[in-house]
Amino acid sequence: MNKSIKMSVGVGASSLIMIFVVLAAVTLATLALGTAHADYKLAKKSAEGVTRFYEADNRAEEILALIDDTLRNNEGSVLREKLMAIPEIKLADKIENRHISYQVAINDKQVLNVVLETSHLAQKDKSNYKIVGWYVENNSEWAYDEGLRFEDIIIEE
Repeated sequence: MNKSIKMSVGVGASSLIMIFVVLAAVTLATLALGTAHADYKLAKKSAEGVTRFYEADNRAEEILALIDDTLRNNEGSVLREKLMAIPEIKLADKIENRHISYQVAINDKQVLNVVLETSHLAQKDKSNYKIVGWYVENNSEWAYDEGLRFEDIIIEE
């Protein structure tokens, strides 16, 4: 009496393994799709911010070119009047140095500030100013959400 015992994996076990593999693949695909969508939104927002910054930077360069031209071609009281005719310009006279500053809006929360120090000796073929500041500044305060406090997280027993 030769009895051989056959051990084999039935159809049910292979079906269960296949179901788990498909569920794992669907879960990973869903997570990958969600991550890709979040990355796309972040890249789009970043590109928009960079575009706005460079548009403001371009406008600041245009104003700087107007100031440079005005400083090269005018003197004395006429110079001050011509500078004040340029939009967005503010003049601040110090005892020794003259400063010109202007702002260009990047968005509703940020501005690009430019501060120039002008020379009192105007020369036609040389730059009559030095850039003291070229920086981005927030013009609104950051408001954080006070909806969830640390005390609300603590579980009391």
